[in-house]
Amino acid sequence: MITTTVPFAFAADTASGTFGVDNALTWILDNGLLTISGNGAMRGDTEIEIPWAEYKDSITDVVIEEGVTDVADYSF
Repeated sequence: MITTTVPFAFAADTASGTFGVDNALTWILDNGLLTISGNGAMRGDTEIEIPWAEYKDSITDVVIEEGVTDVADYSF
């Protein structure tokens, strides 16, 4: 597991969805914690919109769980 702390301190949002190659990954934002789980890679295309982009100011911590094989450029 890789944990990254992002230095933001804003109001928390709760949101979630699927994404990545074949929608094999799930993201959940809960009280500032963005958790990415599943099996597989994020899309390598940097032109796609990151699904949690509209919540970026609410993210205080990121957890990428075991099973995520690749993190796309510009994800955070």
